[in-house]
Amino acid sequence: MALLGEGFRAGLRRPQFLAVNPAGPVAGVVFGLVLLAINLFLQVSFGAIAQISLFGAFDQKNIEQLVRSMLLGVLPAAVVTAFMAWVLAGVYRGAPVREVLNLRAPRLGFLGWLLVVAGFFVTIIVMFMAISKIVELAGFNPKSGGLVEETMSGMTGNRMMYFLALPSIILGAPLGEELIFRGQMFVALSQTRIGFLGASLITSAGWASLHWSGNWMLVILIFFMGLVLCVLLRRFGSLWVTMACHAAWNASTALLIFAAGSSS
Repeated sequence: MALLGEGFRAGLRRPQFLAVNPAGPVAGVVFGLVLLAINLFLQVSFGAIAQISLFGAFDQKNIEQLVRSMLLGVLPAAVVTAFMAWVLAGVYRGAPVREVLNLRAPRLGFLGWLLVVAGFFVTIIVMFMAISKIVELAGFNPKSGGLVEETMSGMTGNRMMYFLALPSIILGAPLGEELIFRGQMFVALSQTRIGFLGASLITSAGWASLHWSGNWMLVILIFFMGLVLCVLLRRFGSLWVTMACHAAWNASTALLIFAAGSSS
């Protein structure tokens, strides 16, 4: 593998994103919403099955237990969602499914991948620090984490449960969420008059809203992360790039939470 692949060099010169969806924008958005509904339903269903199978109880009124069980259900739900996304993307003939879902091989090269992921991390950290400082200067003092982060922190006392949830966090969430928002919906919306900018704003807002758990600051930060992922998709034209960056960020966050919980 070349250190800097042709896909990396091409992405630096000009955007590689191609909006290809024979279904059209309306059907594309509807498909995305259907996938989102399926994904959320399966998260709860698979999570409840995992909770009952492993721990023998499932109390829907216990919010922490509900979130914990949903975390266990994210990966199997994402696998089914990915299959459904593939099926729906091929309903209307006219383009390969990989083109419709932006699953083109990015060919970045080993060093190219490192530079893209590292650049993503640096950009997000600087952006988060700037936004946090602005919010602090404005006199607000929001919570540092959301319900998922708090639940994960509480799970660190049970290492088996924590590591059972890791594949869902690192692999399942990026797979399902990227296919829905920046795979199906983004392509559909970018084909309309709102173009790249409008599609980026709408899909990032939808993705951020999905993470709402009472902490508005976290939603704002995730919204801006979504914008950065849209820029990466536009530059390199591949959902594999956004999945990799999303997965790397989730992995680092999960490991930091585990380290903090283990040391306390």
